Amino acid sequence: MKKIRVISLIGFLICFFLLTYNCRVSGQMASMWNQTYGGTAIEDCSSAIETSDGGYAMVGLTYSFGAGDADIWLVKTDSYGNLEWNKTFGTQDHEEANHLTSTDDGGYLIVGTLTPVGFNYRDVWFIKTDSSGNIQWNKTYGGNGDDKPWRIIKTVDNCYAVVGRTDSYGQGATDY
Repeated sequence: MKKIRVISLIGFLICFFLLTYNCRVSGQMASMWNQTYGGTAIEDCSSAIETSDGGYAMVGLTYSFGAGDADIWLVKTDSYGNLEWNKTFGTQDHEEANHLTSTDDGGYLIVGTLTPVGFNYRDVWFIKTDSSGNIQWNKTYGGNGDDKPWRIIKTVDNCYAVVGRTDSYGQGATDY
């Protein structure tokens, strides 16, 4: 009985080490797929989610595409990382996305920053899209200082809450 346990343990350890070895590539875990997205300039991804169809949606900023300096860039892929579509949102000034969440209707809610034309501060910018990335509505919030959101969450009453920082409101230089 003790011999069977030892043989079983050895067999388990051999299988474990073989599986672990096969999952490692040069000391790092192997991935099922690896893709890059972007153009000839700088792109930055700040948030990614798995979508209801098993694909992925990613949001950040792009200097390669869009209307100006930096724009918000929303990228949708299939489950293998193949690009399905992408959309940019912005003006000739600097915009960037900070967080992304899915909505009950299959669309996306992006929260980021928009630099009002002719000013040097940022406002919080909400963009609601449909499932294809087309804008359904957008809204900005902010004051005369720099306001930046970090994360958006859905609340139990089906609304959304945002956490971030503000130089426009509060007690001092920067508050949250």
